[in-house]
Amino acid sequence: MEPKISRSNARLAMRLQGIAVVALVGSVLTVKWYIMLIAIVFTFFAAQYADEVCKCPHCGAHFRGLNASKPDAGYCRKCGELMEFDED
Repeated sequence: MEPKISRSNARLAMRLQGIAVVALVGSVLTVKWYIMLIAIVFTFFAAQYADEVCKCPHCGAHFRGLNASKPDAGYCRKCGELMEFDED
């Protein structure tokens, strides 16, 4: 039996990526090089975290987005196996 995907970790990864986009846009608007550097580093680490958390436990294919109303959000687009999420 394959392990279930942590729904809370996947949600956190999606939120961190959203914050990273806002930070990048804000840093471009302020035109301060050190703020841009911090935003770029934050974006890199948010993407790495999402890369680790949001993948199929069967084949390792990456996915985006979650359906919060279902305990099993669907099937993997690559291998077709059911991706099950743990309950919060």
